[in-house]
Amino acid sequence: MRRLLQSLSSNTTLQRNVLQRATFSVGVDGAQIFKTSSSASKHTFQESEVINEVGKIFEAGNQSMPMKSSEAHATAGSDSQPLKPFDKGMASSVAEKSRSLQELAIEGRLCRDIKSRSLAKAEASWREALAKMKVPLCVSTYVDLLNLCVAGGHVSGKQRNEFAFEVFFAMERAGHEPTPAAYDLVSKAFSFDGNASVAKRVLEVMKKRGTNPTTFFKANLVNAYCKNGLGKQAEKIYDEIQASGEKGIVSCYFSMAHMHAGAGRTYSACKVIETMLKHGFAAPSSLCVTLIESAIQRSDSHSLRLAVEWILAGSGVLDRGTCEAILEVAASRADVELATHTWNLMTGPYGYSASEESYAAIAHTFGLRGEDHSMLSVLLQMEAQGVQASPELVKVAGRHLSSSAARTDKAFFTLESLHKASKQAPSESTAVSVAALNAVIHACALQGLLDNAFATFHAIKEDFGLAPNVGSYNALLTACAVGRAHSVQPGIAVALLEDMNGGPESDEPSDEPSDEPSSLINEESYHLALITLFNAGHIDQAEEMMEKLTYKGVVLMDETKHQLAHHFITTNDLVSAERVIMELEGIGRRIPSYLTNRLRKSKGKKKR
Repeated sequence: MRRLLQSLSSNTTLQRNVLQRATFSVGVDGAQIFKTSSSASKHTFQESEVINEVGKIFEAGNQSMPMKSSEAHATAGSDSQPLKPFDKGMASSVAEKSRSLQELAIEGRLCRDIKSRSLAKAEASWREALAKMKVPLCVSTYVDLLNLCVAGGHVSGKQRNEFAFEVFFAMERAGHEPTPAAYDLVSKAFSFDGNASVAKRVLEVMKKRGTNPTTFFKANLVNAYCKNGLGKQAEKIYDEIQASGEKGIVSCYFSMAHMHAGAGRTYSACKVIETMLKHGFAAPSSLCVTLIESAIQRSDSHSLRLAVEWILAGSGVLDRGTCEAILEVAASRADVELATHTWNLMTGPYGYSASEESYAAIAHTFGLRGEDHSMLSVLLQMEAQGVQASPELVKVAGRHLSSSAARTDKAFFTLESLHKASKQAPSESTAVSVAALNAVIHACALQGLLDNAFATFHAIKEDFGLAPNVGSYNALLTACAVGRAHSVQPGIAVALLEDMNGGPESDEPSDEPSDEPSSLINEESYHLALITLFNAGHIDQAEEMMEKLTYKGVVLMDETKHQLAHHFITTNDLVSAERVIMELEGIGRRIPSYLTNRLRKSKGKKKR
């Protein structure tokens, strides 16, 4: 019967004879299937189409009466050729195969269910065919069924793919040679599911039959391996595709790049995406976002630059949080190109308002690269936009400028030039801010250049026409505190503190409640003044100041008390050191490990 069906697919006369015999057997006019053709002699059916039509005739025969020969010719149409009578050999052959006609009906029903795109019906018909038919289904029916499984058929993806695996291996067990289309279809199913075990079984079938996998099959194999975390196997197949010069499919590159990015291999992910773009595929935004997230975690500025470019090429948009995170990475890597590009995106087309953290990140980036003019411009711009520069940012800028006295001087002269330009053309330049000048004072302080620090402090009001703020005074107090006992200036520090507080303090504490603290003094101011006294060895004066501040309700910084305890340990006054530490512990403060370790070691030495 199988040989007969194979002949039917290429022999129009034989098709007509079998259909006429089907008419004779089941009582329905077989010529009706030629209605859609203008000439029956010119119409050639595929094997599955013949099976489908025979199945229709057989099923219709259960409900219809036999037609006369003249009626059969009339039904066929005027332009149809008369059906030729069977020869005796053909009639005998078909008569002996009457059960095969029933099988044809079952397979025909399966073909119609496949064409109706109903996977549930097709699966039921397929299982019926396996149970009732002795002759295997034709190869094209298996392939059509696989195609339906992969394409859809109103069934969940997992159920669809599992059925596709079952159909493929049933075709192989039936003795059929799977076609290239069958291999590609089943590979699409295990690629979707990430079913590496099925992929390996299909590979074994291919190897046994000596079939070489197509590029499409290899690409789907890469997808399945990537989804199962089989990176080495995936890379091996991927390298084979690239070595052969084959293009592959977009999902193959996506899977490889996503796997590398997820594992933190950002460089490898970028190489895959570059190959992907070279072959004419676009880099999906979701893949670029995954790469950006991984690159941020690894502080990989190179990969970030590429990923940002790819997102922009695909008309993608970075959210504000991602932009700020990229700026942080750029700052950590001193990557000015990445920082400025991201900054321009934020403040340009994206329209994000820059936060203090964003300003700090880009200023830090410029400072690390020694681009002081740009760093100072950032400080001026943020003040002009109404964003207050934090004391931490001013100190960071000061640390960058403190690398040399020449660099510090150059920064001051840069601010002088900017100030003159702003006076001449206010609309074209940004006015100098106190924060930028405070950074210069802090730079002088860190180098122990007390005279330069005071000169810059006085220039704030005299040359730039600005009013010093608490940051200006604190920068001067820092200059007083740095260095060893011979270079610190406790007297100047106390005088500055009094000036900040509005004048000299009375030696006698007042019973009246104190006024609100001055805007030119804060906890850091007291801390720096006390540190100056500690470093100068004026412990009694420092403790007296602490008592007064406590009486006034001023809460001292924990760092101040840490320094006091450290001084007591250094001078071997372990009782006083332990008292300070116990006071901090009593109010729930954390004690630095270096203090507790030093106190413990000092006690051990004293016992010995």
